[in-house]
Order: sequence, then structure tokens, then C-alpha cells
Amino acid sequence: MAQSVLDSKPSKEFVKSGEEHRDGIISWHASRIRNGLLERNQFAHQAAKARARGYRSKRKMIAITYLIAGKLPTPSAFVTHTM
Repeated sequence: MAQSVLDSKPSKEFVKSGEEHRDGIISWHASRIRNGLLERNQFAHQAAKARARGYRSKRKMIAITYLIAGKLPTPSAFVTHTM
């Protein structure tokens, strides 16, 4: 007897994967927000953690995260600002 395409192992794995990710698929259809935006934010946070290594205060970690995420120029030791 011939095996149905729907009874094959790859088809069953595809259906199982769809069932496991059902909530994410539905929320994507509702919002159309792509994962790239979240990945970019995660990358900025990881870069800030790498730069802030050695700092012991949460305040400094947050400041570095803002500097990286805001794409602000790194302050130069040779430039002074007066107010």
C-alpha cells in the first residue's frame, strides 16, 4: 500500500513545528513586527555588556547601553566642553 505524503516523517515534523510555534506565528500575523528589530536590540545590549565589563554599578552599565543604542560619539580625552 502506498504511503500518503501527509504520513511521511518530514510532513509530521513540519506539522509538529507549526504546532509548537503557533502562538508566535499568530502574533506575527497580527503585528507584522519582524524579529530583526529584536535582534538589533539584543546585539546592542550584548555590546554594552562587553564594553562595561569591569564596571560594578548598574548605573554605569545603563549609561553605556544608552551610548551604544543611541549611537552617540565616544567622548575624546582631548576635547573639553564648557557650559
